[in-house]
Amino acid sequence: MIVIRPAKKRDWPTIEGLILADPDLQHGRLPHWSDFTVLTVNGEIQGCCALKVYGRKLGEIRSFAFQNDWARGIFSETLVRLCVDRARELKIYQILATICRKEQTLFRKLGFRSLIGQKHAMLMPIAGRQLLALKGVAGVKFVRARTRAHWQGIVRLAESYKRVLIQPETKLFPAKGDFVVAVVGSKVVGCAALTRFRGRHGRPCDIAEIRTVVVDSAYGGRGIGPQLVSRCVNLAIESGLVELFTVTGKKGWFERLGFSTRRGSEEAWFMKLGKNGTKGG
Repeated sequence: MIVIRPAKKRDWPTIEGLILADPDLQHGRLPHWSDFTVLTVNGEIQGCCALKVYGRKLGEIRSFAFQNDWARGIFSETLVRLCVDRARELKIYQILATICRKEQTLFRKLGFRSLIGQKHAMLMPIAGRQLLALKGVAGVKFVRARTRAHWQGIVRLAESYKRVLIQPETKLFPAKGDFVVAVVGSKVVGCAALTRFRGRHGRPCDIAEIRTVVVDSAYGGRGIGPQLVSRCVNLAIESGLVELFTVTGKKGWFERLGFSTRRGSEEAWFMKLGKNGTKGG
């Protein structure tokens, strides 16, 4: 008999053994036994999967392990779907999954998307606005800005583009960590920043601005700009932000991505991601 059920305290030694036997899994700081769903065959646990809940907004699928490839091949999708259903019941807005390469096809099939700049992390929004579909551009790599070379490329682009009103030498220019960059070889050919606003006492707000969207003129017309903006939008969704805006003359880009000028300004474009801490269309 095959049964999939919530774990019981007495199941913990077997669950722990499954996890520790899998070299691809994290073995430290394991979820609590009550976070697990288990697969049993004739009363013996053959697989497990945990849904770890962080606050009211985020859940994480962890410790996805099986006794053998037979059980994994047949029941892995069912176990993940049950964790997703449990997240919906708990009214969680998005689920993170940190998984090895061999599981990515399964999670992508179920609606998870890869996180920008992360090899093993995927995310599924449970309610409200979905992540934008990302497209590649031939010969171009899109990454979060991290290195000195990235920053030097950003500064070069900003200084060369007249529409960037706030220049790199000023305090209001976005920080390096705000940027997504487009790189060809070792050269930064485009950049865009997602800058989160701060309220009282410097605490971050749920509103952010997409700023400093610049593409090297030699690489124009390839779709690099819209893809930079799309990645900033997805970062905002992944961060649980409520609203985005930008000041731009690129009307076509932002209309197609879901921004609007409903507040009456021709160059101020807005995208509502949610309300009161939730994400809605």
